[in-house]
Amino acid sequence: MSSALFTAVTTTLKGDNYDTWTPEMEAFFQATGLGSAITSDPPVEPSPLDTEDLDSVKAWKEYDDALKSWKEIDTKAVGNICLRLSPSIRILAKDQRVTQLSSFGNI
Repeated sequence: MSSALFTAVTTTLKGDNYDTWTPEMEAFFQATGLGSAITSDPPVEPSPLDTEDLDSVKAWKEYDDALKSWKEIDTKAVGNICLRLSPSIRILAKDQRVTQLSSFGNI
């Protein structure tokens, strides 16, 4: 997928070109099925688990499945973002978990 990224997103984020870079990344995410990384929050944890209540067990199973799916998309999105950051921005973002493109607007 990284070769598709470099073909689709020709701009590397340097800081002052955020307004050019953002629409390219958004379009890339939409085209590759990662759009929810910038439009969806992680799933909300259900009420405390009650192993005696089948609805509670089912809710936690659904939550676990949704969280796993969300984390997979999030990880791919963050990886793709990092590939299109200039080295100086990449160093700043290294230890941050950023899933929303708008979060890079503060750098």
